[in-house]
Amino acid sequence: MELHKLDEETLGKRAMEEIFAKDIFDKYAPTESLFSSHDLHLFLGAEETKKVLIVEDDLWQINVLEELVLEINSEAQIDWEIDIPRAINRLTSEKNESKGYDVIICDIELGTEASGVDLFQYCLEHEPFTELILISAHSREKLNRKYFKKMVPLNYMKKPLNFESFFRRVSPILTQT
Repeated sequence: MELHKLDEETLGKRAMEEIFAKDIFDKYAPTESLFSSHDLHLFLGAEETKKVLIVEDDLWQINVLEELVLEINSEAQIDWEIDIPRAINRLTSEKNESKGYDVIICDIELGTEASGVDLFQYCLEHEPFTELILISAHSREKLNRKYFKKMVPLNYMKKPLNFESFFRRVSPILTQT
């Protein structure tokens, strides 16, 4: 019985590459994954799904906001909560599991003790790289008197939302790679 040489001539270049790659992988591959899926996406240059958290107590408004977000980016993952404690819990768990949210759209007055301003302050401390857009039916002057005594958010939109303004503000966040 004659032994065949493992060389490019007898096996072909592609077969040699496959054998070599499998050999290297089997020899050096870790038994456990060293990288999260987020890390691998970044490393491999794969596009990530943009993540949006909507914090709103009015289901009709949630539907409108979802439709607007999906109009900008049909692949966006949208989650929603109806109050601030649940939103903060979601932010914490999401950050532990993945990279967190790209943008949070939050109503200021949610009919509970905690307001969107509380979430704004939380995000300044714990989510500094997440874009936060506060929305309210109240005028900026009324909000300044009631909530914004110490600091004013950069991203504030008045309800009813002007769709063109919403698109201008949110599109750069949801379409950047």
